[in-house]
Amino acid sequence: MQRFLAVVLIVFATPALAGQMSGTIREDTKPVPGLLINVTCGMERAQAVTDERGRYRIYVNGTGRCRFELPARQASTWIESSDMTVRQDFSLSGRDLSTR
Repeated sequence: MQRFLAVVLIVFATPALAGQMSGTIREDTKPVPGLLINVTCGMERAQAVTDERGRYRIYVNGTGRCRFELPARQASTWIESSDMTVRQDFSLSGRDLSTR
């Protein structure tokens, strides 16, 4: 009688790579709490709100050039998303959003 060794291959589905963006948003030297953030990367859109220290953390699908928007201030800029954590601090002056 022959014995057969059965090899079972289990493939786990992996989620699409998601990049994490984090940092702070300040106006002058003060943090901006409760500020809604929209990040659009291609057809994907993610949202976050800054905490009491002006910090944000947002997860986006995919990588590449993304639009970083603050709708309440009508301010926006471009940011690069990666499959690794991207840290970016911003300085807000009126509608001007610049990196720090």
